[in-house]
Amino acid sequence: MASRGSNTPPLSEKPTDEMIEVADTSSDKERVLVDHPDITPEENKAVLKKIDRNLMPLDKTTLTYTSVMGILGDTKMKALGYLIGQYPMCWLQQRLPLAKMTGVNIVVWGAIVAVTAACNNWSGLMACRFFLGVFESSLSPALILFTAQWYRKKEQGVRTGIWASFVTWGGILGALIAYGLFMSFMNHTLLIAPWRALFIILGAITILLGVIFFFIVPDSPQVARFLTPQEREVARMRTAETMQALHIKDHKWYQVREAFRDPAVWIITLIAALNGIPNGGITNFYAIMVLSIGVQVQDGILLSMLNCWVAVATIITLFVGSKLNCRTLAAIPAHIVSMVGGILVWQLPRSLVRARLAGFYLTLVYAMGQTVCMSLISTNVTGRTKKTTVAAMFFVMNCVGNLVGPQTFRDKDAPGYAPALITLIVCNILTIILLVALYLYYVRQNKIRSQIDAAPPPGGHDLTDKENLAFRYSP
Repeated sequence: MASRGSNTPPLSEKPTDEMIEVADTSSDKERVLVDHPDITPEENKAVLKKIDRNLMPLDKTTLTYTSVMGILGDTKMKALGYLIGQYPMCWLQQRLPLAKMTGVNIVVWGAIVAVTAACNNWSGLMACRFFLGVFESSLSPALILFTAQWYRKKEQGVRTGIWASFVTWGGILGALIAYGLFMSFMNHTLLIAPWRALFIILGAITILLGVIFFFIVPDSPQVARFLTPQEREVARMRTAETMQALHIKDHKWYQVREAFRDPAVWIITLIAALNGIPNGGITNFYAIMVLSIGVQVQDGILLSMLNCWVAVATIITLFVGSKLNCRTLAAIPAHIVSMVGGILVWQLPRSLVRARLAGFYLTLVYAMGQTVCMSLISTNVTGRTKKTTVAAMFFVMNCVGNLVGPQTFRDKDAPGYAPALITLIVCNILTIILLVALYLYYVRQNKIRSQIDAAPPPGGHDLTDKENLAFRYSP
């Protein structure tokens, strides 16, 4: 086997032959090292169907209801809470049972949403928004870890696309709820302010969902009650090809250092920041954009449901990218479409309301590169601490972009907001350049590794993708 090179950790931090825990039907657990026999196609398909049937509905529902919170209006305090909470939450996800921690976070998040309905002053509202951001910061990194833990490399892209698309579906559900409350308020049939009712309803649903998540979702395939002992072993062997030791709890500082020295990580995090800038602007100023085009408020609520095309485009992009093994390049058409949409809104006369509105909806695929990069963190970043660190870096940079975005929408630029639209176009152009650079980097690294032809390491080692020269990147 080839030597590891300069990235080898100090002796005190080297990975050891850690055993894999496999749960049996009794309450006891035995620690065993298992060989990797071939899995029949029938076994693989049966276990994959069981995993999808038991996990994807809860993951998708979680994203749906939590993303509904987006219609409640983001503030700088929420973004600040998200920024501050990101790394501590990712660190805790490595130390604590993943599903249990996620369930608790969802419950607390829902409780904060419900309590917000009782706020009567600015300071109370800002405090709730801050802590809402802190607990929200754990969800997307958790789903990246769930995807890496349960699915093979070729399956992770599509699954990431599916659960990421439910952010859009959540917005549609939120629009329907908001429209119903708005019309009830206009008809004088709602006894409390619509915004208070919205917080109470969504908070209660989120708490219930968190409780279900806590008790139903297993922390790992080895303790999944919906799988038989034999199926648990098949599930473990299915993901052995990813060469990831996600059961490791120790925090390894050399993997943190490697994450900050990895060129691919910085490309991925820059894409997160670039996609966060238009998101921070368009999300927070959606109403301004629609009203500036000439659409009435109640119609604007319903029109937001047209975002469903973004969800469909996300799934198609990740499906095609996974099939062709080029997820990075598959995201480029979406950014071209977003750029064209920005140009239409910017350049068309304000009298062409429908054309400018169509252009606006075309811009909404600006985050395709970010979604693809989330799937790449799941697939291409190995080493338990490194994956946690990269996830934190990714969402911190995305949060920074979200903070910058609203600054591009200035009152003096109304009603056209040309600087904001130019920023959107530039962000799309830079994202395309970075996606191509990332693809070329992965391809080059794979060619170098093919020439070395290193042997795969024994199972159970917590090696990073830089240490393990037998690892191949999925571009």
